[in-house]
Amino acid sequence: MPLAPSPEPNAPMNPKLLTVLISALLTISITAQHYAEPSFPQWNTPQLPSGTGTLATISGTLDGVEDADIFVIYVDTPSTFFCIVDEGATWDTQLSMFDMQGNGISFRDDTLASIQSTLTGQFLQAPGYVMIAVSHIDNDALDGSQQQLWMDQPYEVERQPDGPGAANAFAQWSQRSTSAGAYTLRFRSASYAHDNDAEQPTVAWAWSNVASPSEPYTPALQYQYTSTGQRIKIENWSTGRYRVNFGRMPSGGVLHVTPYSGNGLFGSSSNTACIDFYWSNGLETEAYVSTFNAAGDRANMRFNVHYRVGGASDERAAYCFANDRTAASYTPDPTFQWNGGRAPMTIARVAVGQYQVTIPGLSTSGQGVGGHVQVSSYGGQNASSPTYAKVASWAPAGPNMKVYVRTFDATGAASDERFMLSYHQDAAPIAQHKGSGAHVWANAPTAASYTPASLYSASNGTAGPHIPPTITRTGVGSYSVDLADVSSSGASIAMATAHGTAPSHASVESWGPLASGGTRVRVRTRSIGGAAVDATFTLLYLTDHAAGAAATNGAYGAGCAGLGLTADSRPVLGQLWELRGFDLPPATAAAVMMVGTNRTLLSLEVAGAFTCFAHTEPIFNSAISTADPRLLLGVPSSPSLIGQSLHGQAVAISPTFNALGAVTSNGVTGVIGDV
Repeated sequence: MPLAPSPEPNAPMNPKLLTVLISALLTISITAQHYAEPSFPQWNTPQLPSGTGTLATISGTLDGVEDADIFVIYVDTPSTFFCIVDEGATWDTQLSMFDMQGNGISFRDDTLASIQSTLTGQFLQAPGYVMIAVSHIDNDALDGSQQQLWMDQPYEVERQPDGPGAANAFAQWSQRSTSAGAYTLRFRSASYAHDNDAEQPTVAWAWSNVASPSEPYTPALQYQYTSTGQRIKIENWSTGRYRVNFGRMPSGGVLHVTPYSGNGLFGSSSNTACIDFYWSNGLETEAYVSTFNAAGDRANMRFNVHYRVGGASDERAAYCFANDRTAASYTPDPTFQWNGGRAPMTIARVAVGQYQVTIPGLSTSGQGVGGHVQVSSYGGQNASSPTYAKVASWAPAGPNMKVYVRTFDATGAASDERFMLSYHQDAAPIAQHKGSGAHVWANAPTAASYTPASLYSASNGTAGPHIPPTITRTGVGSYSVDLADVSSSGASIAMATAHGTAPSHASVESWGPLASGGTRVRVRTRSIGGAAVDATFTLLYLTDHAAGAAATNGAYGAGCAGLGLTADSRPVLGQLWELRGFDLPPATAAAVMMVGTNRTLLSLEVAGAFTCFAHTEPIFNSAISTADPRLLLGVPSSPSLIGQSLHGQAVAISPTFNALGAVTSNGVTGVIGDV
């Protein structure tokens, strides 16, 4: 994170004491954030370091000429990330970075005059999971045809893949190395992979925009996204059947598909899409989708897909897989249902093709929001014809939310079928620092143009205060939904679900930017036989453009000797974050402000500063005036920083106060926002 302190008057300071203090902070922090490779790991197999929070170091040993160690980590902030081989290693290293599908991201052999290697996050598009590999010089990453992903030279430059195998995934090592030895990797802006965003939903989406690909392909980046930072791959493995690989994602969760009917470029066909099944083994997650034409025959068609797992325990959202078609009442498999920290969901069969889903603790009473529902049909892997699922209604019932679902067979007759259901009350089911979106219930199918019910529409876009959506009927069963305050930039998707009791289904025709700003989504509604019909529907739009979010400040911990710290402004994108120290000890010779991205609570007693604590792991420090102890910190105008935390602490150099010769303030946390 390229944070830039403003010039401040220099004050005399004791560099030795400051060095001791910084060293104590870093040493104590790193000791608590270290991962040691097992004694006998499986060669050349990605390892998932065990631990929580910030990852500072990894140590290990290359055991022979064929060995290379690969670690899965999470990069928190690409702009400040680095991985460096500790200078203690005496052998010639090289570092490689891959995404979770094995595609090369960056590589570096030497660092200037050093034979040790360094990588940064300069080629990463967003925070996410990556694989870091350390190997001996000339033990190079190869694709399946034994072509190098990177050329051998230049040695001292960090490079994206530039070898003959640059476009392909890593498959093996060249094994041209000599025996190596021990190493230590040091990181900044990295976390243990499995611990990252534990209290945030894991989400993914993609537009399958090639109906009949000749081989597996990766959708365009503006139409695919994973919160883990991986790339999605899609394969058309038989007529009307597709395999969607989301990469390494948690198991369980819920899947939704929406047919894509096209905007004239691809035609406006009446098609549908159903979930076949999906699975996860902890290393990769795959969904299988079937598509059908208006006649109910399998045909290669385009579709949108969305996947979600988990979320924060207090998030007002839920999902489930209704897997028992005929049970009078049951509790869905806990692996495939989630209701935050509330009681499990239950499902009751009301009549043929009619189901009541009860979501405990999610009544909208007093909330002022009705929420949003998406439903998708789950046909199963051997389904020879489509099935349909739609939301009939949803409403609070005491402390609970009840959602009613209708299901139909290929002819439009009521039929007992399986389905997947998602409900949420926030604008979009994605962490706000990672994305934004909107949801709408289109409840007036014959109106020429209208503003839908505010109780059932919401957005958290970046175009200022909420602007109500507008819906325009452009023909029978044809609608334009204008979301004026939601960005069309970044990776986006639109999902639609038919609403009501009559047999019908909904598809997305297109989506893109409005000339005046915001996003327009076109939706088609049809009978199950394929005829255009005016019908109600629900629409969910998502983008990885970070949501508009308020910047916040908060104090934590305690200072010693009365030294305090406060924030006189908030960390807003493109503006200055002002930190001010107060009540410096009378004998203060110099002062420094420290800022980091990791919060700590580390006693400095061992360094001779009793009752003093380190409240941040600094990424930089700046001298400040003892007469006016403040720091003006420039926050970059990068939307990817929204939601990220900065932690500041003031230090007063006071040689006579204690053995360390320094006292510390409380900590101040600023959460970066754009408002």
